[in-house]
Amino acid sequence: GIVFPHQELDSTMSFTSIGCKWMQSENPLLSDEPIGTDKDIGRCHQEGEVVSTGEFNPMERSWCRDMALNPGRVHFVGPYLDAWSDHLWLISVGQAVYDRRTSKFMGCTLMDISVDKMTDALKLVKTGETSLITLVKWDDDGTVVSSLKWDSDAANEVTTVDNPELGTGLSSDDFTYFKNLVNFSAPWKPEDVKAKFKSE
Repeated sequence: GIVFPHQELDSTMSFTSIGCKWMQSENPLLSDEPIGTDKDIGRCHQEGEVVSTGEFNPMERSWCRDMALNPGRVHFVGPYLDAWSDHLWLISVGQAVYDRRTSKFMGCTLMDISVDKMTDALKLVKTGETSLITLVKWDDDGTVVSSLKWDSDAANEVTTVDNPELGTGLSSDDFTYFKNLVNFSAPWKPEDVKAKFKSE
């Protein structure tokens, strides 16, 4: 894997490999062929094996597997505590890379964004005196990515939009309602969403 800009990993740390048997799955872009070869799979550690960061292989991480099995879309992972840092919450954005000519799997791209940096950006947004901004992941639970009321420095687990300490005023049912109001995966206009909301 390539890490840019260069990042030194502490070789005294480790991670647990998921193995690479997933590469035996059918290539989503090339039917009747596996994602990886036996040689590719042989370069990986066994599932469950604890591996030094000095032997880090992205193919042995669940985020790369999930991207490779579901190409053609951008994947959002997290927030999660970074394995290589001391209490650093990250959200990662990435996508599988398949060769455009041969349709063979080449690897995965991944960009990590610090939750602290997102919170700093939220602080710069001008809102009304009683307004509060909370950035929420578009998943089934309404996982909070960043909020001025979520102390990520002290948190050991993620929280959701219905947490009363955040002051969002939303229940999990409210979040589900808004999420299903229109198909947000397709192009949409704010006025269409507003009209749909008023009609219900």
